[in-house]
Amino acid sequence: MRALLCALALALVLPATASAQTFVAQDLSIAGAVVASPDPLERTVRFTVTNHGPGPVDGYAYLTVERLLATSILAAPGCTVRTVVGSPIDARCELGAGIPENESRSVDIALRFTGNDLVRDQIVGTAGVASSTGGLPVGDRDGTNNQVTVDLGLVVPPPSMKLDVLVPRLQHGTQARILYLVTNTGGVPLTDVRVTDDGCASPQSSNGVTTIPPRLGPQSTLSFTCIATTPAHRKGEKPHVHHVVATAQAGGQVLRSEQTAAGRYVEPVRQCGSFALARGGKRRTYDATTAHPDVKCKTARRQLARCLRRHKAPEGFTCRTYANGKLAYLRPKPFTGADWLRAARR
Repeated sequence: MRALLCALALALVLPATASAQTFVAQDLSIAGAVVASPDPLERTVRFTVTNHGPGPVDGYAYLTVERLLATSILAAPGCTVRTVVGSPIDARCELGAGIPENESRSVDIALRFTGNDLVRDQIVGTAGVASSTGGLPVGDRDGTNNQVTVDLGLVVPPPSMKLDVLVPRLQHGTQARILYLVTNTGGVPLTDVRVTDDGCASPQSSNGVTTIPPRLGPQSTLSFTCIATTPAHRKGEKPHVHHVVATAQAGGQVLRSEQTAAGRYVEPVRQCGSFALARGGKRRTYDATTAHPDVKCKTARRQLARCLRRHKAPEGFTCRTYANGKLAYLRPKPFTGADWLRAARR
């Protein structure tokens, strides 16, 4: 009886021990290094996972990537990129089953830095073995060499900024809101940011702030605005060209950025009566309009009639007819805004 009990106990113990052995993975190690820097804020990191045995990997090797919240993954061929809130794992790369002993598998991860704390310009790679693709880990014989932290090697970009000027279409006798955008494109805070415009007095910060923090990833932009009143029209005038200068203090030096932007007038359309024209043996009547302040209605009607009759526009103008003469217009060269003459068939 005692022998039977011992045999039964041995039969129960041995499968359990063998089963436990199947959940002990081989010894995997991982190495990581920056292999490319295509941009000051972009890096390509290569992770290499090696099987040290004994024997081939008894399961499916994989690699997980953690970004430390300071980078975004641009590309990870063969990997599943995760966006789960609160998850420490940002990507999982399946390396395959049965990797032979002393052989390696590599994965390249392309990243872009998106923070402003260079202490966190790192990425962590961890190697493991799972019982199936996408499965849970089954352990590693040596858990001290299956994780690596790679510094991206970023340096603080030098001070720099960019200026953009947005001038709306102008109409005489009305107010126009001009927008100026100052962007910190460097790694140093910008302070005492100011904008001047010879065509609009005293542009002001939209929110009263005159400091732009450094942004090593997404650019940080501060907007300025200025309200200008467009004077009455003068014959032959051209829109004012705004000469804009932005200045800022940056790490003990003064940054300066200049930009020019030409305004563009939009004039209301004036009705200029009608004119008759014989074309193709038929007499047709057209309504004439003009949006050019320096062209009189009599001149507009004459020019349109001549253009439709001779298919030749006056010097400096382009004449087109669409839909078998149902719509005709005359525009100065080049086409700019609403600076045109047009006649539509009644």
